[in-house]
Amino acid sequence: MLLNSRVNSELFPDLPQHIDAYTNICPLETQINKSHCYGYVTSVYRATNVKTGLVYCLRRIHGFRLSSTKTIIEIIDHWKKTRKKS
Repeated sequence: MLLNSRVNSELFPDLPQHIDAYTNICPLETQINKSHCYGYVTSVYRATNVKTGLVYCLRRIHGFRLSSTKTIIEIIDHWKKTRKKS
């Protein structure tokens, strides 16, 4: 597991500095694996939300193509409304 905030650019040459509202993107795995749950190759990253400063775990699904952007926007809106209940 990689927990350093400094990323080796030789190991991860295509790693973006920002993804949407997230920055400080850092891989949490040293290799990319095929997910048993999703059936796609996935990778996991730690990222900081630029608006709140909170740290999140992001999962990238490699090779996935949307059939409808409207559907994904509805799903994202639903997740944004979800609140953590503790």
